[in-house]
Amino acid sequence: MQMKRLFLLSLLLVTALSFAIGQKSVVSKKNPVTPPQNIQDMAGVLPSGDEGSDLIALGDSCMELYDTHGALPYYLQAYHQNPTFETRQKLANCLYQRCDYRQCVTLLSGIPVTSMTHDALRQLFFSYSYLKNEKELVSSGQSLLLRFPMDAEVLARLCTVLCDLDKAGEAVTLARDYYRRDSTNLLVNRILASSLYLDRQFQPAIQQYQKLLAAGDTTYLALYSLGIAYDYLGNKQQAYNYLLGANNFSNPKKAGCLYRLGMICVDLERYEEALGYLYNAEVKLQPDRTVMKLIYDSNAQAYYATEKYVLAYEEWKKAHRCDGTSLAYIYNIGASCVAIYEQAKAKNPEYPEYWGTETPRILQEAIDYFALFLEMAEDKGREIDAETQRMINEAHKYIEMYKPNE
Repeated sequence: MQMKRLFLLSLLLVTALSFAIGQKSVVSKKNPVTPPQNIQDMAGVLPSGDEGSDLIALGDSCMELYDTHGALPYYLQAYHQNPTFETRQKLANCLYQRCDYRQCVTLLSGIPVTSMTHDALRQLFFSYSYLKNEKELVSSGQSLLLRFPMDAEVLARLCTVLCDLDKAGEAVTLARDYYRRDSTNLLVNRILASSLYLDRQFQPAIQQYQKLLAAGDTTYLALYSLGIAYDYLGNKQQAYNYLLGANNFSNPKKAGCLYRLGMICVDLERYEEALGYLYNAEVKLQPDRTVMKLIYDSNAQAYYATEKYVLAYEEWKKAHRCDGTSLAYIYNIGASCVAIYEQAKAKNPEYPEYWGTETPRILQEAIDYFALFLEMAEDKGREIDAETQRMINEAHKYIEMYKPNE
């Protein structure tokens, strides 16, 4: 009998609770809401019957489901009704999750640091980072670390920005202070090593990078920085070892590493090896050859059309260096050589067709390029189109016209 009475009482409680939840659901879901576009535009977002604490709870329940869209109207109305530091931070957190960093900063920057949670301080700091506001980032980061000195992620980001601002010495001080408390955090150890390197404290930087390698944290940056540090200290062999390691580690190869490795090889008198690295560095450092050859060719055509033949010649030579297989570039170099000669001869009637029994250098170069053009045209092994056939005929004509006297 007692058990039956308890069962009936439990059933009544469950029924009552279900009814209460249903009623609350009706109140909170009536009049579907649309989040305002600005935190200042908050009036009338939800029915006025909802209390601030209930609104916060509703917003929190949405955030637990990662529904920032659903949470935003509740937090906005709670902030409108009672703009406390708590409601500011709740709303700011929702806006931060939605990447609305400007409005997040607007809300949080007005709260005293001592009244902000750790999460709110981080959101303010990283909002400044996303907004590229380095001055405020540094200030907010320093404030956060005064209260939470073991926040390694914030410290590492702050040190990176300080290094970018040519304040590597300040970054070293911050990272070392953390390191004294915890020498095992890889994120901080990396930024300490790079800060020492950028502050030109090469020997301590080498020691720190060696610790990273010993811990298994081998990266391209660590190997490259070690190579450069050893180079500055005059240890060319160690510089070569680590730069070679960095070059082998990276894929694709990096131009800066190839260049420094080539220069070290020159210092070590490994000349053949140096030539290979320096050539690859040159190729990497040049812009896209496909694009550049088109630019050079267009320049050359414009110069040729305006009778600036020397400039046209130079541009087609550049285009040819980008694409040595183009028949048009080879032919046009020869044609521009002929145009240079004919223009000079027209300006000066005394210009000799021949210097003794030798062909002038510019004409000899024209003949050489026309000969190369004809050789490559024949090796193409494909049907010759009308334009290529015209150039073939012209090349033969020019060679016959300007070949040296027997």
